[in-house]
Amino acid sequence: MYSRIRARRTLGTVIATGLGLAMLVVVLPGTANAAPGISTDPQVETANVDVGSTITLALDNPSFTLAGNAGATVNTGTNLPVGFTVTTNNIGGYQVTVASTATTLAGTAVGNTATIPIAALQVQGDGTGDAATFTPLSTTPLVVHRQSDPSAEAGDQFTNAYQMTIPFVRSDTYTVALDYVATTL
Repeated sequence: MYSRIRARRTLGTVIATGLGLAMLVVVLPGTANAAPGISTDPQVETANVDVGSTITLALDNPSFTLAGNAGATVNTGTNLPVGFTVTTNNIGGYQVTVASTATTLAGTAVGNTATIPIAALQVQGDGTGDAATFTPLSTTPLVVHRQSDPSAEAGDQFTNAYQMTIPFVRSDTYTVALDYVATTL
């Protein structure tokens, strides 16, 4: 009977010793025993924010009218220029072009086949593009503004003036669509 008890004590001692070792293994590698105020070396995490490039173009009015008699030179003047706003965050800047969608201005009256060549209609930009002075329009885009930095947050506002010496054609309203395009550089 003595041998059975002894065997049990030995087994009990081994179990207790085994548990004690296991507790030491768990406690030693952790930081739970650090004194208050001790910290680790800093670890650096880089935060990246990728901001995309955007651009918008808004015309102040969808159309303008030049009016006069044949032979008269008329323009939009300083009171009725064509206005637009460009908003972009593009670091390289932007440019604005204008081009006609047709080679002529067509009459709107039924039966009027007369036309006015698009080159008779001239545009003047703000001096930063190709149209610093009145320049004839065509179907090829003409730069009316160019800059090498982003716009203001609320956008950059510009005006273009238009001019034409009215040719001798039938009395009518002659029309053509003009495409304004803003492009990032």
